[in-house]
Amino acid sequence: MKNTLRHYGSFGFLFLLMLSITYNVIADNHNNGNEKRSGKQKYFDRIDVDGNGMIDKTEFRGHVAGWINKQGSNLNIDVTTENGFSRRDTDQSGNLDFEEFSAP
Repeated sequence: MKNTLRHYGSFGFLFLLMLSITYNVIADNHNNGNEKRSGKQKYFDRIDVDGNGMIDKTEFRGHVAGWINKQGSNLNIDVTTENGFSRRDTDQSGNLDFEEFSAP
């Protein structure tokens, strides 16, 4: 009797495992792409207003302005924009790609 219960217990576990895998495969096939993007990528995309995959200084300035306003800070927007943009624009192209923007 104990072997029979052990067998059904293993079968139940395998059934639940297969059900879980099937659900994940179906869910992955129905994603429209947005669900797979990281939070950082979604944030980058919101700042990239023109959607060209790069953040220029004007878009970055809008981001900084929103951040300063949200923080209730009295930081100078032009100085903060220039410092933040220059620090991130490691290839000095005048645009930030996702890697430059999300670097620490």
